[in-house]
Amino acid sequence: MLKRAANTSAIVSDILDRLRKRLTSITGQDIKDAIAEIEKLRQRDDMLKGLENGGVDNWDWYSESLKDYYKKYYPDEVDDE
Repeated sequence: MLKRAANTSAIVSDILDRLRKRLTSITGQDIKDAIAEIEKLRQRDDMLKGLENGGVDNWDWYSESLKDYYKKYYPDEVDDE
């Protein structure tokens, strides 16, 4: 039991060391870039909500225009017709 605990401790220590190295390699610019990307995604989400609220999902070609999206994110639910 003690041998297993010591081995587990070594594994946890190794994982923590690798995490510390990754975290210290993150720069301020990386954080700024991530924040900018999140803001772009929020803006696109707001735009999509506005389009959907305006009835864009009732357009004849709406499903066709999203076919690639559904294939990428929901491949098991898409008919390849």
